[in-house]
Amino acid sequence: MTYIPSQMERLQLDCVGRLEAEYYFNDIGVFVLRPRENDGFTQIQSRIDQLVGGLVKKNGKSGAAIYALMPTADATDLDAPGPRLDNAITFRCQELPVVNMGPNGTLKSCEEIAIRVLQVLHHFNPGKGNVLYAAPDVWTPSAAADPKVTIDIKLMQKSGLPYYQKCAPVTIAAAGLLVTLTCATPSSIIRYSIDDSYPTLTYTAPFTLPAAATVRAAAHTTDLQQSDLRELSVS
Repeated sequence: MTYIPSQMERLQLDCVGRLEAEYYFNDIGVFVLRPRENDGFTQIQSRIDQLVGGLVKKNGKSGAAIYALMPTADATDLDAPGPRLDNAITFRCQELPVVNMGPNGTLKSCEEIAIRVLQVLHHFNPGKGNVLYAAPDVWTPSAAADPKVTIDIKLMQKSGLPYYQKCAPVTIAAAGLLVTLTCATPSSIIRYSIDDSYPTLTYTAPFTLPAAATVRAAAHTTDLQQSDLRELSVS
């Protein structure tokens, strides 16, 4: 089976791909700051530091790099079934001036690089109509990485997650302490519990509930999301 990146992964990858396709960044390292395969954050950050510090070169140049941080998101419509999101992705632009402005440097300042990132990605449409645009807090310098010059460029994107349909809720019927569970969704599997835990027991037939206990139940199929929980206390 072919691996298909999630929406948030795709946002990172498409933006980095768009920057790498721009000739301007031919000598500037562009990275995705997300662990992949055998690389963790530490290994990725090490490669970035080596390029910025002049220990390695890209097309004969070093001293500057860009990396896409993992996206964040805010929910903008709490009643949307999807839900709808305001995604945000930050690009950290860095240079070490003593290297970057030296004989093997890119001779492109961090500010110039950050402006070009913004110009390239503002109104970039990676597909499905989810256009990127400059966030209100688009430009944030930082002294945390001194002596590197660091500027964060933040872009946003409105998007939505598809609604994942749920099973119908379980109907809990009690005749005294005898409990019967049913679900209107065909071929659904019902899980239940009688000790206040999340339902994990598979329902096969009516059962007797201990006195003063609570039955909790939910249903699912291979194609549908598990239903919301239902519960009933029998005294």
